[in-house]
Amino acid sequence: MKIWKQTIAFQALCLGLFCFSENSAQAYDSYNPCCNPCSGEMPEVYIGAELIYWKPCVNNLDWALFSEDDLIASEEPQGRGRFLYIRPDWQAGLRLRIGKDEIYKGFGLSGSYTYLKADKFEQKEAIQSQTLIPTLVHGGLIPVDNFPTELADAKWNLRYQTFDVLLSHPFDCYGCHLLTPYFGVEGMILHQTLSSHFLTGIEEMRSRFESDFFGVGMKVGGFYAYKLNRCISFFGDVSASILHGEAEMKDRSVVNVDSGADRDLILRYEDCLFLPGYRIAVGFSYQFEICSWAMDCHLG
Repeated sequence: MKIWKQTIAFQALCLGLFCFSENSAQAYDSYNPCCNPCSGEMPEVYIGAELIYWKPCVNNLDWALFSEDDLIASEEPQGRGRFLYIRPDWQAGLRLRIGKDEIYKGFGLSGSYTYLKADKFEQKEAIQSQTLIPTLVHGGLIPVDNFPTELADAKWNLRYQTFDVLLSHPFDCYGCHLLTPYFGVEGMILHQTLSSHFLTGIEEMRSRFESDFFGVGMKVGGFYAYKLNRCISFFGDVSASILHGEAEMKDRSVVNVDSGADRDLILRYEDCLFLPGYRIAVGFSYQFEICSWAMDCHLG
């Protein structure tokens, strides 16, 4: 059950807050824009922060089978029902950046750290004529014939962290265009849990899946900016990475029905993986100055 593989794709809205210049704008001090900049030259050393509003593209985390029919007591169940899924909501995340331009022959060095999290809780109640059957508890432990679930719930938790160190070199194209290719090293730490709980009276069935992944690899990409006027630019940022790492997973199922039928099963397994990834960002940036501090705010 490698559920963590299904959580790498994200939908995101990013807002760069008070960026003294990001990786995406680190060459303002070394190229001559087609319009006069509204805050003068960007600094050689810069820091930045982004507020990320994101939603994991996870639509297949089923945790129960629900039916309006009593599949347990019926002698000829029709099997009509539907799966219940965990569907994450939009949540906030953070990305921090720091870098320095012109460290050697026009090359700049930058680093970033990204932290994203997601949590979702689902609950379902079954009345006497309805049926709830777990899909996360090991199938060999489920006493379907004598466990009419009254209340069930599930919880999913994700913690996603990445870090990178990149070298970049800007190229001034026809005055108004800035192209900055970059390459370097990226790492990822991914922690995920998925648990469920089914209850009838004092009897219960529960499960907990937990996975941890750590990997490092190469990252390449490029940033493009087109200056629309003195202060506003359009930007695009595209990158791809390939990481190699190891995933450690633990899957536990517990059934407490009566003293003679209690079960506690724990499965542990590991996997060595190559994990590809990509990032596409587009938006607009606004360059300004506050108290002699040059700043660049991004929205995209």
